[in-house]
Amino acid sequence: MSFHLSQVTLHLFILTRPCELAAERLDGKWVDLLRWLQEGIYEEGLGSHSDWNLSQCFEVQDSARGRGLFSKCEFERGNILVMLPKTRLITLDKCASVSYGSKLDPVGKLAYCLARQRTLGSKSSLAPYISTLPHEHGHLPKHWEKSIWRKYFEGSSFREYVKHKRRECKRAYKSFGPPEHLAFDSFEWGWDIVRTRGSGMQYSNDEDVMIFPLLDFANHDHNSNIHISLNRRFEALLVKASRRIHAGDELLMSYWDAGTTTAWQVLETWGFMSQETRAEVAVAVMPDDLAEIQRKVLGQGKAKLGPVLFSLTDEPDDSNVQQFFSYLDIAAQTPPRMSHMPSMPLNTEESDLKNLSSLSQNALRIGHLILDMALARYGPDNTLELPSLEENHFATAGHELISIEKGLLLSLQKQLQSAHSKPEL
Repeated sequence: MSFHLSQVTLHLFILTRPCELAAERLDGKWVDLLRWLQEGIYEEGLGSHSDWNLSQCFEVQDSARGRGLFSKCEFERGNILVMLPKTRLITLDKCASVSYGSKLDPVGKLAYCLARQRTLGSKSSLAPYISTLPHEHGHLPKHWEKSIWRKYFEGSSFREYVKHKRRECKRAYKSFGPPEHLAFDSFEWGWDIVRTRGSGMQYSNDEDVMIFPLLDFANHDHNSNIHISLNRRFEALLVKASRRIHAGDELLMSYWDAGTTTAWQVLETWGFMSQETRAEVAVAVMPDDLAEIQRKVLGQGKAKLGPVLFSLTDEPDDSNVQQFFSYLDIAAQTPPRMSHMPSMPLNTEESDLKNLSSLSQNALRIGHLILDMALARYGPDNTLELPSLEENHFATAGHELISIEKGLLLSLQKQLQSAHSKPEL
């Protein structure tokens, strides 16, 4: 089962880390960072693998994407831009003395590590790097004001998703037991740093998340001009030009593989929208709502059930979509096969999951009305309102996200309608 959004016109934008603009100037901190990295390169004997001095070839500038990393040198495709030794990568071995909770994932461990190092100030071995990091992440959705959600995201369940992800952060913090004088705000700062700047590359089974100083200033674009890999021979991060780079070009890297991440995930994690994401929408069905729909279609509201929530995407063969179809199949049964609807997700064998072609006409009608109900939850189109300059980012994000969600609902509804128009065998 796949959805086709070709009928929906979307004008998407890319804006990366908008909080990291001129408001947080690096000044001498950038010089200190490059000096620290350069010293590490020479200490590990990697200087002979690149002819470039970091301060001569890299700089930070403001661009339409936000603060980004720019080249001051010319590089041909395949040229090595830099080799950063493992000693200068932000990994868990930098905090070997920290006692972690047994259930804590690598993101939480590295977040705690960074937060603890930050409290040490200039005494931290990572001070040259930490001093360049943003003090806050106000561009991330979890930090948005309530008025933003009311004005630009009415009807979307994205806010509930954001709350769910923040609860993950709180659970990670509590897993440490006594916080050892580390406040939650400090831990969450580290959590945000790791999630917005971390990579999933591995040196060992114990290190499956790390941060690459210097490269973490690069903004996202799937049309990237640098390629990053780990070179175990030299115990270093190898950065090569994937195409010709001119002096003055912004250095760009891909944060995720195209088509593997949803718009919700990207906006929640990095605070921007992108064209290279899958659509996602939540469809909630309350007991009274289903009973009313059943009365319209079947002449009786027969089933009692608790609230159910489906998170649907445009991914082909999405199991959640098949769960939704199985739900419609049960809701349309006449006479009732059961007096109560089962709990969700359905405890259904994969072979028993329904697809569109297997649904009865009544199930298709019920599905169409459920999607009508989901679409009605969105507020009126407010795109004609001109937001203030400081709210332009939120207004654009809200418009694009809701366009994606409504487009996915309309696409699914159209396919239900198409199947409904075909005679049953």
